[in-house]
This record gives sequence, C-alpha cells and structure tokens, in this order.
Amino acid sequence: MVRNKKKGQNNVAIIGIGETSMSYGIVARLLQQDATVIVPVQSSRQLNILERYLKSSHKGRLVTVLTDLPDHDKAGALADMVLEEYGPIDIVVSPFNYLTVNAGFSNISIIQWQRAVEENLAVYFIFCRVAIDTMKKSGHGLFVAIVNTEGLGSNSDNQMTEMLVAGQMKMARSFFEEVKNTGVKFYHLFINNLNVDPKDQEPGSKAITPEMIAQYILRIHNEEEEPVTSPFLFLMGKPDPYLDQFFKNN
Repeated sequence: MVRNKKKGQNNVAIIGIGETSMSYGIVARLLQQDATVIVPVQSSRQLNILERYLKSSHKGRLVTVLTDLPDHDKAGALADMVLEEYGPIDIVVSPFNYLTVNAGFSNISIIQWQRAVEENLAVYFIFCRVAIDTMKKSGHGLFVAIVNTEGLGSNSDNQMTEMLVAGQMKMARSFFEEVKNTGVKFYHLFINNLNVDPKDQEPGSKAITPEMIAQYILRIHNEEEEPVTSPFLFLMGKPDPYLDQFFKNN
C-alpha cells in the first residue's frame, strides 16, 4: 500500500546519475535538505564514485539501487519499490551528457549511432514515461531532465548531437502537454558553463555548479502553480550566440 505524504514531510527524490559528475552535487544538495534520495546505479564503479563524493556527513537518507534504467520493466519496478517503501515521489531528475560525434552522418559508425540513440533518446523516453505514469497516480510531482549544452550549436560538425537534442525537445513538448492539469510538473532544463567542482569556483564566476542546479530545482518544486506555456527552462552561466541560433532552428 502506498503511504500518503503528510504536509511538511521531507521530499522523496529519484536522481539518475549516468556517467556525469553533475548528478553527484545535486544528490548532495538534496541530502542536505533532509530529503530521501534514491539513486539508481548501474555498476559498482558508479556506486564507489558516489560514495567518495558524499564522504561528508549529511542529514537526509541516501538509498542506492543497482538496476538498469534503460530497461523499462526495471525502471518501473524501481518506481513501484520507491512508492511502496518511501511514499509518493516528489522529484525525479535525469541529467544527460551527449556523446559528441564530430562527423557527418555518412561517417558515423553503426555502433556510434546505436549507442547514442540508446543512451539519449531511448533512455529519455523510458525515464520520462515511467516517472510521469508514477507521479500521475499521486497527483503531484516534478520531473526535470537536465541537458548540458556544452558544444551544442557550435561550429563543430556535431549533427548527431543536435539531432539527439532536437529529438528530446520534441518528446519534452509532448510530455509537457500530457501532464497539464494533472498536478505533475514537467521541465527540460538547459544549462551551460558547468563547473562540477565547486572548490574551483572563483569569486564572481558565472559558472553553474551542481549545487546551484539543485537549488533551482527545489525552487521550481516549491513554487505555486503558475501558467506556463513551454517545458523549456534555461540556467545559463554565460550567453552563447550559437545556442540562440540552435534554439531558433528547433
């Protein structure tokens, strides 16, 4: 039986980490806010990296689960377990770092193509689909996909990356429309100028840190409902004219 969440109860969050260090700082910040953070990992290597990053004490509860998120059945089983053990899910975060292939489509290998589509479009669809279906059951929740725009829209020959981002944007628009009036929030967050090591952050720097991303997500989660017309959010450390052109084209 799913437990009902009491007013004021701490957040339950699922954070996908993949191969990006960005996620570890988000996990750390949410734990500092006394949240219960469930982190699906795909290998002991990912678990060891996470444990090293979180070696300092924290207030919240960290739950790591060994699973394979690209598998729809396993992702669904994870969501069901979280509902049963910890109650309704408040926040789901899925970060994406793209495999940039600096080559035209005629020079991309079949293996590169299959891996890029699987790790970006397929995983995006599965994670969004399972998260939305789960949160709609409780009538509330926030889903945020995070995209690091480094290299996107630049002069390099990155047709594959741009296709992956455009595909995710198309799905984001569809998911955003689906959850309207359900109590679920869906956002696709673009960031740039990322610094994954806050210790190296210089005073006055415009770099975006994982902790800043976590704070932004918490602010969105806590905001009252407001009319929104697009799933796209931007947390930009610095202007990028190439990005402006990319978004105009997509």
